[in-house]
This record gives sequence, C-alpha cells and structure tokens, in this order.
Amino acid sequence: MQPSNKAAMLTGIRQAQQVRMQEQDTYRIALKAACDAPMPPSQGLLAGDHAWEAVEQHMAGERWPPTSADWHRVMGLEWDQTPKHRQLLDIKDPEVRCLTYHYSEIALQTLRLKAAAHFVKRFGMVNGLSATLFACWQAVAMHREIEQIMAAKAIGSNQHTHAAPP
Repeated sequence: MQPSNKAAMLTGIRQAQQVRMQEQDTYRIALKAACDAPMPPSQGLLAGDHAWEAVEQHMAGERWPPTSADWHRVMGLEWDQTPKHRQLLDIKDPEVRCLTYHYSEIALQTLRLKAAAHFVKRFGMVNGLSATLFACWQAVAMHREIEQIMAAKAIGSNQHTHAAPP
C-alpha cells in the first residue's frame, strides 16, 4: 500500500470513528432523558396481550449486532473465528486492520445504543416487564443477525464452489 493511500485511509477511518462517537453521544443523551422522564403513556402497551407485537412493530428496522461473546455462546465460535474478524484478516496492513477493527466495534455499539434509545423513547425506562421484553427483543434481534450473516456466508460459499468454468 502506498504511504499516501495508507495515510488517507487511516484519516478516513479516524474521521468515521469520530462521527460514530458523536452519534453515540446523541443516543446516550436520549437514554438519559428517558431514564429521567416519567413513564410514557405507551408503557401501557406493554401490559396488554399484544405487548410483543407492539415491541416488534416499534423496533422494526432496528438492529442488535452480536458481540464476540454472543458468537461464542450461540455458534461456539472463538473471537478470531467470527465472520467479522475473519474478514479483517484480509487487510494486510496491521495498522489499517487494527483501526478498522476499532471502527467496526464502535459502529456496532452505535447500532446497539440506537436500538436501546429507540426502545426507551417509546416504552420508557427499561424495568419490570419492559426490561423482560427488551431483553427478549435483544436476543431475537441478535439471533436474526447471526442467521442472516450465516445465510449470506453460505450463499457466498455456494457461489464460489458452483462457479461456471472460465
């Protein structure tokens, strides 16, 4: 990698990290505000027979990416065996690989904070029934992410093994 290309790449990654960290601050502020606010009227939605449907509908489009511990618990994969970390091995430059890893961790945590803020904005502080439903939503969302990643990985490997001859 050319030194000027590497410097530009590292600068771009660092700038992206700063943007994500600022985004995280926004979600932390929203979470704190929800913790300090009285219970919203929509908390009552969680007490009815359709509580899960209300959570699923409200959280549609939100993500809870799996952590390394989730990958280990669900799939038995060690940290260096997870799909994300296997992809990082393709980056030859150790400094770029390290900074890319840090950025990806920041980005994934940003998605988790965003989802938590989205939940508490509608349903209030996560306690009691809302805590149980949020924990269930987290688990389901994380399992869905793993399923999608593994399905995409399987499709990708099938395309490589069944490619037409040149």
